Amino acid sequence: QLIAQLTTQLIAQLTTQLIAQLTTQLIAQFTNQLIAQLTTQLIAQLTTQLIAQFTTQLIAQLTTQLIAQFTTQLIAQLTTQLIAQLTTQLIAQLTTQLIAQFTTQLIAQLTTQLIAQLTALTRFITM
Repeated sequence: QLIAQLTTQLIAQLTTQLIAQLTTQLIAQFTNQLIAQLTTQLIAQLTTQLIAQFTTQLIAQLTTQLIAQFTTQLIAQLTTQLIAQLTTQLIAQLTTQLIAQFTTQLIAQLTTQLIAQLTALTRFITM
């Protein structure tokens, strides 16, 4: 009976120790797996967020640069067109004014010459 009792106690004690060891190992193994899995998920999420953030910043920066370039080009193009249009208008106005001025001067000069010739002719006739 004593041997049976001691054997039972020893088996119970060893079983308890074995269960404790196996439980500790199992908890450690599951903990390591869980940490690895959660770390992988966290890295994936952070990488995705970081890529999204950098992509957004890059798009904003490139959009700003593109708008600046297009604005500069558009201003240059519109300025060139405006200068050409204003130059054409100015040339037309100056040409009109110049023609009017020369026409006025020519009429005045021809009128003066005609009056002089008529005066000379009248003197010649009346003599």
